[in-house]
This record gives sequence, C-alpha cells and structure tokens, in this order.
Amino acid sequence: MTHHRRESPFWRSVGARLLAIMVLAWLSILWFRGCLAPQIQEEILRDQQNTHGSARPAQ
Repeated sequence: MTHHRRESPFWRSVGARLLAIMVLAWLSILWFRGCLAPQIQEEILRDQQNTHGSARPAQ
C-alpha cells in the first residue's frame, strides 16, 4: 500500500505537466493562427491578382 501511495503524487504531477503542455500548445496554435491568418490571406489575394492579371489570354 505504501508503494501505491508514493506513486500517486508522481503520476498526478506527470498528468498535470502533460495537461499544461497541451494547454500551452493549443493556446500557441490559436495565437499563431490569429496573427498569421490575415497576412497569409493578403498574400494569397495578391498572388491571385498577379496571376490572373498577367495570365489573361490575348484576343
């Protein structure tokens, strides 16, 4: 029984660390998506305008 009681706090700390890592990873993903998404969308629009503007067939 004493061996089981000693492992319990260890596994709790491991679980708490894993949970903290998962939360930090999720928050960083959301932060990067929020910061980078507008810039990426602007780049895509510029690229589309450049390709459509220069790739018009001659009539």
